[in-house]
Amino acid sequence: MESRATAKYVRVSHRKVEQMLDLVRKKTVKEALDKLAFTVKASSEPLAKVIKSAFANMGKTADPARAVIKEVTVGKGVYMKRFRAGPQGRGMPFTRKTCHIKIVLSDAK
Repeated sequence: MESRATAKYVRVSHRKVEQMLDLVRKKTVKEALDKLAFTVKASSEPLAKVIKSAFANMGKTADPARAVIKEVTVGKGVYMKRFRAGPQGRGMPFTRKTCHIKIVLSDAK
């Protein structure tokens, strides 16, 4: 059985999340959550939330030691345009980056 979960408009750059994907790809849910719990990166928290959501979508009979992360993808989200104070009362534009995280879990048979 497969289950999916997506998190859209996560307030972390997609490059920062891509650094964490190799830690969780092809691992069981239990292993992935253990690794993310001890990783000191900003992107580990939203990634763990999406994994928990996908596991909850599997149902109550699923076992975290047998559920495997089959696919993890991250894509660019929208850029939020903001302004910061500049010289002589001007506003200097900058962007805040977002991303979309998609996870597919499957049972290991």
